[in-house]
Amino acid sequence: MGPTRSPVLDFKSMPKIELHAHLSGSISRQCLHEIWKEKKAADQTELEDPLAVMPLGKHDYDLETFFPLFSSYIYRLVDDADSLHYSTVSVVRDFARDGVVYLELRTTPRASPKDGLAKEAYVSHVLAAIDAAQQEYPSIQARLILSIG
Repeated sequence: MGPTRSPVLDFKSMPKIELHAHLSGSISRQCLHEIWKEKKAADQTELEDPLAVMPLGKHDYDLETFFPLFSSYIYRLVDDADSLHYSTVSVVRDFARDGVVYLELRTTPRASPKDGLAKEAYVSHVLAAIDAAQQEYPSIQARLILSIG
């Protein structure tokens, strides 16, 4: 009788929970690129393409270089109701596609004077985007946790 083998686990297909995801930190580079394309076409940004600055295959960043760069793109591109909605739906969709069935998404309400978006409207837009994403991906239940300082 030979050795018994454990079944190979497919972690990608296993249901997961995410209890501490920050909305802005979960926006993919691809999503930022798509928002950038829209804003560039409308002549609403002077930023370089996020995928040129932060290529998808590049993973050898350190904390001191990546996070300030990533943050500057997030806060300069996700600065109106449309980009907030688009990026929030994208984040929930990405987690759902990764097999996450329960998501706690954290964010700090931000006003956007450029778009006339108050903090209360920010929260409403995020909640509407979460709802839209859950309609598209009913396998995920997402909850919003506000960070208020």
